[in-house]
Amino acid sequence: TKLMNYLVQSYETTRNVKVLYQVLNRLKNCRTRIILVTYDSILLDWSKEDGEELLSEIKQILEQKKFPVSVDFSKDLNFK
Repeated sequence: TKLMNYLVQSYETTRNVKVLYQVLNRLKNCRTRIILVTYDSILLDWSKEDGEELLSEIKQILEQKKFPVSVDFSKDLNFK
């Protein structure tokens, strides 16, 4: 069973890295930056200069790969 767990984790990590690569490519010429990645979550520091369309495009990339997506806004990282 341990081997199976390692295989599943390896598959998930490979999948997550491929999706992250797509997001990074989309952000290549943007001011928006990825500031935190944990397992299958991505935290963005979104720049208004990039427009809301960018968030829609990133959401579309993630949803195509069956990742659940939620979007929240905060003026600072003072999360509750």
